[in-house]
Amino acid sequence: MHFVLLLKIYLDNDTIVVSNNINKKNLFEETSKIGLDNLSKRYKYLSQKDIEITNNNKEFIKEEAISFLSASWSSFDYPENTCKRDVVHILDASITDIVYGGNERTINAGVFYWKYPSEATGSQLFPTLDGIEYAGEVAQKVISGAVFVPPTSEKVNAYNLVLENRDLIQNEVIEYVHILKKK
Repeated sequence: MHFVLLLKIYLDNDTIVVSNNINKKNLFEETSKIGLDNLSKRYKYLSQKDIEITNNNKEFIKEEAISFLSASWSSFDYPENTCKRDVVHILDASITDIVYGGNERTINAGVFYWKYPSEATGSQLFPTLDGIEYAGEVAQKVISGAVFVPPTSEKVNAYNLVLENRDLIQNEVIEYVHILKKK
């Protein structure tokens, strides 16, 4: 079954609100909610505000991870839709563990990758690991209340200039290293 995720980002006085719809499972499991309690205490310590858990930001984190992969591994061909799906599966597992405590679902997501190898754990292993690690970093920033802003046009232009001249820069650095070795 496939559910549509609706993401809303807006300001409410001095609070940034990021929320989405919740697609609940039909299963109920008894939990201690230690993960949610721990997260709430950390957030309150850092921000002096109470946390509102809305099981959100999956779409944002997924898109950030894909953008990172596309930029970092631009010469690498990978199935973008499969990668998006996998990022959401991993996030769902991690969110469930944070809200209900424990790490069982996150571990199961990792075990799934191990037991059912695909290109993600073969020829695409390093991009996959980079993408998962980056998604985790973005998720940690979201949880800690970081504010994400789009880059300025100057930064985008500088990035594009470096990207467009990557081969030239690489060749110049190699030549410079060769010159240093001769001295």
